[in-house]
Amino acid sequence: MKKKIINIIFLIIYISLIIIFFVKSGENGTNSSNSSEIVVNIISNVFHVEKNDNLRLIVRKLLGHFLYNGLIGISSIIFYLTFNHFKFRTKIMIHYIVGFFVAFISEFVFELNASGRNATFNDVLIDYSGFILFSTIILIIYIIKNTKKEI
Repeated sequence: MKKKIINIIFLIIYISLIIIFFVKSGENGTNSSNSSEIVVNIISNVFHVEKNDNLRLIVRKLLGHFLYNGLIGISSIIFYLTFNHFKFRTKIMIHYIVGFFVAFISEFVFELNASGRNATFNDVLIDYSGFILFSTIILIIYIIKNTKKEI
């Protein structure tokens, strides 16, 4: 019962993060830039760095794409690992396939149709790289932890 509750919690987190990402991906260019600028201002003030186009690019690509998709990847892998209805390999395969489609859909459905924004396959790769990196770290920890239990 406890595992089922954990599974439901991570499903809710996972779906919520995807919905938020899709909503943010569908924002028009002005609103998206304003959101990024808030983060740029915080980083500039905290770390005393100059606000410039390079910082704005780093914020958009590293925080807006890579790290956010890393969070989606973490919630996704935990959800699939706690889901008992499939074999281990099937769960992992589904996890990585869904992750790619979330990255692709955010770019080529939502951003492509948002005024003042454009979709690029490079952004899909940045999104998916964050997803892969963070979820793979969790997966490795999970495998190591469970391998030690068996020894």
